[in-house]
Amino acid sequence: GRGWADGNRRASPGLVWMYVFLSLLLPTLIFAASVYSLLTQRSEEELRNTTAPVTYVDFLIDGQEPVRDMEVDHVWVRVPRPTESANAIFASNQFYFQRGHGGYMGTQVWVRKPGKQFSYWLAGAVTHKVIFSIWDGSPSQKALPGLDAVSLRNCKRFGGEGTGAHCSITYPLQLRTKVTVRMEHGGRSQDGQSDIWRGFVKNPYTKETLPLGSILVPDLDGDGFGLLEPYRSGTAFQEYWKTTGCENQALSQVGLYGPYFKERTLLPSRADPRYKRGCSHEEVSACIPGDDVCGKPRVLLSAGGTITASAKEGFDL
Repeated sequence: GRGWADGNRRASPGLVWMYVFLSLLLPTLIFAASVYSLLTQRSEEELRNTTAPVTYVDFLIDGQEPVRDMEVDHVWVRVPRPTESANAIFASNQFYFQRGHGGYMGTQVWVRKPGKQFSYWLAGAVTHKVIFSIWDGSPSQKALPGLDAVSLRNCKRFGGEGTGAHCSITYPLQLRTKVTVRMEHGGRSQDGQSDIWRGFVKNPYTKETLPLGSILVPDLDGDGFGLLEPYRSGTAFQEYWKTTGCENQALSQVGLYGPYFKERTLLPSRADPRYKRGCSHEEVSACIPGDDVCGKPRVLLSAGGTITASAKEGFDL
């Protein structure tokens, strides 16, 4: 009979080759997965090491009615020292008009290093600025510097991250001392074809107000870009501009009060932190050092150094 012999049949050549193929393929797949995991971790590590810190705050502003003015109070708590790595750190609020175009305004701290031949003996120079910017509506609808003497001195066209016009002045920012950055509608241009928006910086203690300049925005179906829309003007940011890397960046902290609209009668009802992927040295909180009260309308933006976030994204401060 065939009994015992039937139980010991030889495997077919096809099954043998399949077994050999799988035996070779499985280690290859495991190796490929390991390499992919390693490369992914390295890529994420490189991203962390090459992405500069940026903090954001998204404000909820309930006002639906267009307005003619906007203000934000800035108080710098910590700025880079002249001996620290060179940085240009911007603290700004974005705004948008009825026609959908917008801009930003805020304060800036520039740290410039001396030439290499002098870097061992000389510290860098620290410059503080206040800026007010509006982006173009389109290539044919450009924001332009005003024609008055102040604007001709302080304002110009810009390119790079979008195009538009901005006005800025050098202004001493004292630590833990408020300054108010303001923009307001300034009427119509003399030729009747543009709206005028003016920027100012104000010392809230002495009430001294300095003009930054004026920007002309061309008509889009009349009246320039329209008025400001508070509910769309709800993002603030702290940016390390033209900086490479997350680690070993100078620590900076700036407190913001606002944004305020309608002569400071309208302000946000909540503030949510947001962080840029790729750097862990970012933090948004609701307490500004030197102020006895925390929360609305205060936020503190911190970045660089060994700062780490404790407030989660989307969590109302």
